[in-house]
Amino acid sequence: MRRALVLEQKTLGAEDRLTTASMTNLGLMLLAQNRFAEAEPLFRRVVAIDQKVLGPKQLGTAGAINNLGLMLWTQGRYAEAEPLYRRALAITESAAGEDDIATATSSNNLALLLADQGRRAEAEPLFVHASLVTLKVLGAQNPDTDDVLENYALNAQYLGKFADAVRHYRVACAWRASRRERDQNGDALQTARKLANDCSAQLALSLWGGTPASRSQSCAKPAASFAGDSRQSRP
Repeated sequence: MRRALVLEQKTLGAEDRLTTASMTNLGLMLLAQNRFAEAEPLFRRVVAIDQKVLGPKQLGTAGAINNLGLMLWTQGRYAEAEPLYRRALAITESAAGEDDIATATSSNNLALLLADQGRRAEAEPLFVHASLVTLKVLGAQNPDTDDVLENYALNAQYLGKFADAVRHYRVACAWRASRRERDQNGDALQTARKLANDCSAQLALSLWGGTPASRSQSCAKPAASFAGDSRQSRP
């Protein structure tokens, strides 16, 4: 991947979209390996290039900012990550509108960051917005919708809003169980079973008025899933 990046920089130039896409992919690979010191300059460079080439208010720039924020969050650098996520959300709202899936994804990501710090009351309206838009745009049968609904439900569960949690868990769990039955092979089947079982466990706990033992939350998205570039989950 590094060799391809060097070649693209030489043949296409450092500011070409294919070059920045390769930088992003390399950064995401390094991030997945917890090689933060190597990933950070790549993400920062892509942000700088996108701001220059695309402009500071474009979806591609929001995606680059999101990726840098994700890397900082993964290291627990919340104070640095939060303004980046807020900026990405502001860009998507302006460029795509409040009812676009890009904005819903940005809302979900910022909500997850806040929830991870225990700021769940602040996160709640962002989760609400993300859930409503994702359901409307992607539909209940989309795996991304399940993720967003579970994020909302888990936050509601922590806040003691068990009726809200149960309602959202029921929808997510139903579709996760359906996918478990369809994914009949190997890793896909194992992943589908785990997601369905975890969802069912949280639903049962909510029905009893219980809160999760762990503070973990899931599913902040790298940029390509919403910024129109190219690509789940943060534990």
